[in-house]
Amino acid sequence: YSFVNVWVEPFQATIETMDQCSQDALKIGNVEFAYYSAQFLCIEMALTGSHLEIVERKCVTVSSNMALWKQLHAFMGHLSTHLMILKLGSIDKNPFDIPGVSIKDEDQLLEQSVDRRKTLAQAIYFNRMFVAFYLQQYDYAAEMAEQYKLQRVMIMLFQDIHHAFYEALIGFQLARSPSIDTKKWLDIAEQHVATFRGWIKHSKWNFENKLLLLEAELCLLKGATESSEEKYKAAIESARRHKFVHEEGVAWELLSSYWKKCGKVKEERECKKAAFDCYEKWGAKALLDRLRT
Repeated sequence: YSFVNVWVEPFQATIETMDQCSQDALKIGNVEFAYYSAQFLCIEMALTGSHLEIVERKCVTVSSNMALWKQLHAFMGHLSTHLMILKLGSIDKNPFDIPGVSIKDEDQLLEQSVDRRKTLAQAIYFNRMFVAFYLQQYDYAAEMAEQYKLQRVMIMLFQDIHHAFYEALIGFQLARSPSIDTKKWLDIAEQHVATFRGWIKHSKWNFENKLLLLEAELCLLKGATESSEEKYKAAIESARRHKFVHEEGVAWELLSSYWKKCGKVKEERECKKAAFDCYEKWGAKALLDRLRT
């Protein structure tokens, strides 16, 4: 389900099955499979817009059981995912504070991955990119996106889909900066747009809102402002219809920035408020703090 069905089924529809896979594996004594399934479950919940407090509670349960059963490989990647959720949710908790766990922070975790587990390093770089994007730390997010690609393994991961989406959005942001290599980032973003135009054939539910938003950004960068406005609005509607509340929030924020450039203060504020509401539904308190400033 984490590798195949996400290409055709709605992302959210795979969550319950992943949870059931983990429970069934435990019943027959396949502990390793059970906790890899649990790790993928938490990742999918976080990236598809489940409320972050619910995901965090699931992470706590999974972490405790992984430590109890000494599932160290799955456990190390899971710690980074848990940390990502805590940062976005502004939850004051240390995921490494578990009896018997010698690793005390994510930097130590990254050291464990050197020359040993590229998938662990990849997970850490992805999670850092994800948080940095939502906090609008685009330079750092770009650096983490690049590092993620350097660790890429042969298997197509669920995170690869989201890496393509967020790196494209990061690319569009950086391409607007006069001090950045505009062509490099525009090329990267356009490559991802082309990728999503292929992926949407597999699942309109999963990919439509993402493609529409990327096309809106591309139109805006190329001066087709009327088309970009239409695509922003279509992306918002598609994200809402397909229950990606966090991505709806991103689309509202980008539309707010568009209105700001147009000098339309009322529309800018309305869109910013709509983004705030989406992030509040997601439980991303760190983003609410950012929007309040």
